[in-house]
Amino acid sequence: MGVEDVPKRKSLSYGTACAIIVLVLIGGAAYSFVRDRNQRIMTANFNIAYPPPPRGWQPRHHGPETLFLYEEPTKGLLIRGAVNQMVSEINPTPDLDRDNLAKLMADNTVANMPGWTAEIKDIVQSQGTSFRLVRRTQQGHEIVTAFSVEGNTTLMISISARDKQTAQVDEHMGLFHDFISNVKLTKADSSKW
Repeated sequence: MGVEDVPKRKSLSYGTACAIIVLVLIGGAAYSFVRDRNQRIMTANFNIAYPPPPRGWQPRHHGPETLFLYEEPTKGLLIRGAVNQMVSEINPTPDLDRDNLAKLMADNTVANMPGWTAEIKDIVQSQGTSFRLVRRTQQGHEIVTAFSVEGNTTLMISISARDKQTAQVDEHMGLFHDFISNVKLTKADSSKW
């Protein structure tokens, strides 16, 4: 077999080589973007420190789904806290941040609870987080819920009253703001979980 009999290899054209390089660069950039986005989405959990009940309020028994429950017995008011934490290296619901969770609550209330209204209210700064408030009302029932989301920790704190006491919620919003502004979230060491 002579040199003439060896099949000739086709060399890559300059255009084809450039196209391959561009595709590799785009693929690398896309991978880097997705990796960086996933790293920016915090998956940590947080320790929650909350203040004692306000003066005149009493701690009340509560179920396992409740973090704390305080009552002002003479005014028919409740302050309730609940937390949800997921121990995971991923955040399965990165779009449910503080504001989107509040919007979801307001939208679901209007869509699924006849007779109820819902209004997204102000933001209250706290220690290591902030809360978005949602006011929900129905004849004889008023609830203001504060939402905080940090990483895989979701905290909800509400003040509520029923029947003739619903006006007390508005009268005690300053106290509620003070209470939630003294809630403190600090990153937990999840290696122990």
